Amino acid sequence: MLAGIRPTRGLTSRNGVIPLSSSQDTVGVLAKSVRDAAYVLNAIAGIDERDEITKSQEGHTDDYTKFLTKGALRGVRIGIPHKILWEAETTVPMMPTFKKTIKILQSLGATIVNNTNLPKIEEIATTYWSWMPNEFLVSKVDFKEDLNKYLSELITSPVRTLQDIIDYNEAHKDTEMQYFGQDILIESQKTNGRDEAYQQALATNLKNSRQLGIDYALKKWKLDALLLPGDQASAASQPHSVAGYPAITTPVGIDENGVPYGIMFVGTAWTEAKLMGYAYALESALRIRRTPTFLEIDRTNATYPIPI
Repeated sequence: MLAGIRPTRGLTSRNGVIPLSSSQDTVGVLAKSVRDAAYVLNAIAGIDERDEITKSQEGHTDDYTKFLTKGALRGVRIGIPHKILWEAETTVPMMPTFKKTIKILQSLGATIVNNTNLPKIEEIATTYWSWMPNEFLVSKVDFKEDLNKYLSELITSPVRTLQDIIDYNEAHKDTEMQYFGQDILIESQKTNGRDEAYQQALATNLKNSRQLGIDYALKKWKLDALLLPGDQASAASQPHSVAGYPAITTPVGIDENGVPYGIMFVGTAWTEAKLMGYAYALESALRIRRTPTFLEIDRTNATYPIPI
């Protein structure tokens, strides 16, 4: 059972990390507790000359452990954006636990505001996680450009471009494509750089997830944070990922397969500190951490069956 932090894009360096999309990628933390996660974030946050976006953090960093208090939720307003983000069938079995968790949040001093829906949610997410058109275009372009740059800077490697990877997979398809193909790699290779179509898609993504998304809900209902299910099959993590905004997850239950799941606090840019305070207060009240166990190596049941 782990606490997880996805920080604002720009708080931590991506230098040395194999990229997916520089418009969304951020390096976060997984730790045994929120306090441990705060210690790690203190250590890894900072400006890196090899990652230009980290310069945007000036004036926004702090000692995150200062905000870890059991009373952090007193007087806080938390919104629940139900539409799409809470509607996945895979979230349904978790709902009894989530409802109990919401009552605990209220007992800790938080005000819960229902139906704080994001106006453009249908353009940035569906019930289950999947590529939306603008996000997919941006990610395909980013992947090719960012991966080619990453590979070109390796000291020793026979692979220098995305095309090299595609060619290698094709030459060794019996092993490299035994279980899946490389359609997305090929689609990414066909892109033509960060052209006007890319710029328009990126601008639309940011506007829909920020001004007409998370920031809209926070401002309209005078909220401190949004609350979302930690259901990895749902689209709950899509809006803040596209926006580049922070999210903190803390465990609240364990499913029938013995897999922990959590609840997420999401906020606007550079609000990691207060979000971690909320998560710490909830974690301290729940105290549900269990020692990890190992499942049978030949286990065949799917942990998260996703309707297709």
